[in-house]
Amino acid sequence: MSQIPDLVRDSELETHFRPDCSIETVHAYHQRSVRSRRQPLPRSEHWRRVKRIGGGGFGSVWLEQCTQGGRGDGEVRAVKQIEIDQHSTQLDCYRELEAIAKFSQRKYEEWFVKSFGWYKGPAHLFIAMEYLELGDLYTYVHRSPPLSESEVKDITYQILDGLRLMHENEFTHRDLKLHNILLKSCPPNEWWVKIADFGISKRIEDGLGAPTTTKGTPGYMAPELLGFTERSLPYAIDIWAVGEVMFQMFTKEPTFKSPGQLARYVNNPSNFPSSLLRAARVSQLGVDFILSLMCPVPDDRITAQEALNHSWMDQSLSHP
Repeated sequence: MSQIPDLVRDSELETHFRPDCSIETVHAYHQRSVRSRRQPLPRSEHWRRVKRIGGGGFGSVWLEQCTQGGRGDGEVRAVKQIEIDQHSTQLDCYRELEAIAKFSQRKYEEWFVKSFGWYKGPAHLFIAMEYLELGDLYTYVHRSPPLSESEVKDITYQILDGLRLMHENEFTHRDLKLHNILLKSCPPNEWWVKIADFGISKRIEDGLGAPTTTKGTPGYMAPELLGFTERSLPYAIDIWAVGEVMFQMFTKEPTFKSPGQLARYVNNPSNFPSSLLRAARVSQLGVDFILSLMCPVPDDRITAQEALNHSWMDQSLSHP
């Protein structure tokens, strides 16, 4: 237990499982008034599973509804269920939980999907999170008409602003993609997106250099993660992923359809498929912006803060 960071330990939920823990879970709380000497008053919340809403190699995500003791009728949450025996190590779980707990604080809730805490069963670790019923950006992009450059600019600004906060706090996301950008609001309302899924996030601690393992989602991985260039600043892999997210928002296609195409671009940057962006009526300044995010050499990529100050971002933006 000594390896558990304080943020992780403090966010653990006291949990009692029903005989069939896959159906109902009970959390116990002990509340005490700061002005009272009385014993804490016990309170409990009962949560029942409704349906599966997502999943992947890590496990699954479920929609749950509070049936007793919640804040109001119909209160719901999303619960990520991680199969511990298939996870690499418990330390990886704690690293994810540390990032989630850190960026679930009130001052970060505009940019990140909020967690309400975590709990552990015999073979699974569970993370309770806010449920965003509008879904993820990947589903929206591929089911809707092409996004305008102004819309892509607005979404990109919010993603970069969130990454700026992560990088300033010495965290990298390491798996940024359209699926991990969830929608708080979208047209006909204003765009408001939140960064989710810190499954392989990594804190850059003193004495640690570039990541030594290759993790991420194919199609979003920077060339240095595939061995095409030298590894350098760990934050640069997130910046590359923002460029890929932008490219797919404009074109609904990946920038490079195979590692071979990516390797050819690394060896000759003139092989970048800018023609697909121009066919999508992206301005030259917008194309240049994506190129600055997806520079083959990590050290030459702009930072999140520099991207926010880029001339492409100069025009007024709407914010949530």
